[in-house]
Amino acid sequence: MSSVRFNNWHQQLVLAMITLTTSEWPSDVAISEWQIANLAVPCKVRFKLFTLDRALIVRRLGSLAPVDHEPVKNGLFRTLAIR
Repeated sequence: MSSVRFNNWHQQLVLAMITLTTSEWPSDVAISEWQIANLAVPCKVRFKLFTLDRALIVRRLGSLAPVDHEPVKNGLFRTLAIR
């Protein structure tokens, strides 16, 4: 998810997909602690990025476990060619 500063300035969030599909994208990152993230089944982050108006967010379902932060961050950096 995008930074609090970005969200407040633009009233938008930058998001990535969470998917359980069996198809593979080279940039997919499996969520190892999917239960802690409040997901019902094993999923992965797919870096198909999009923005969404903040007013359309009804609630937060969960969040990544600390062990999943670094792999997802690295996947995002590779996707955006950062580093």
